[in-house]
Amino acid sequence: MELFDENFAINMKNAAFASNLWTHREWYAGWGSIETLSFQDIGFDKGWEVFSQDYIPTIVDRKFTGFRSEGNPIFTFFMRMDNNTSDSLDSLAGRGSFTVLVPLTADYEGGAVYFNDECKVNLQVGDLVIYPSRLTHSVRFVPPKNGTMVNVVSFYK
Repeated sequence: MELFDENFAINMKNAAFASNLWTHREWYAGWGSIETLSFQDIGFDKGWEVFSQDYIPTIVDRKFTGFRSEGNPIFTFFMRMDNNTSDSLDSLAGRGSFTVLVPLTADYEGGAVYFNDECKVNLQVGDLVIYPSRLTHSVRFVPPKNGTMVNVVSFYK
């Protein structure tokens, strides 16, 4: 489902790049490492909390029978991968029961998002993907050969 229009997504990406506060984050052993930028670092965290509390519980209720979420994000960040990213990021299961993924760029070649290692997902800028990350789904990000892949990732209880 489309969450943001392309202009909004581009503005989010531009604000993240303008901050120049990206850090290199090592994930759990075997998961690889990527550049990230916390929403809190650039003041996006409060707005994301409001959005999350308004929309995430409704989506979880409707799409995942028997599961509940209050829509309180545990951790939300921008994730950036480019041709200098050495490894794929395997099994981004996160720290919560649900993960939200929102792609902010499409101007790259060769990068991909796979669910359960076999299902390649073709996402459009501004789409919202919510999945029960630690329950039924694993996701793998393959860095692009050209360009930069930027996504919003948010973990929920």
